[in-house]
Amino acid sequence: MSKSPNEFSYEETIQKIEKNLYLLEQGKCSLQEAIKLYQETHILIRQCETYLQNIEQQIHIVDDEQDMDGAGETL
Repeated sequence: MSKSPNEFSYEETIQKIEKNLYLLEQGKCSLQEAIKLYQETHILIRQCETYLQNIEQQIHIVDDEQDMDGAGETL
């Protein structure tokens, strides 16, 4: 049984995108298969973008907390 796109880690998702792009670049799949690969790849890319946006938000939260903790300190 294969994993759904939501069950892949970020690294696995990147690998799946790379695999799909390789298959598309080879040009050996049917038009129907190419469309399916393109659609799947598009979904995976969006998932990666969302994941990275969430990580970026977490980083901003940590940075803001550190700024607040160090607001009274001088170097």
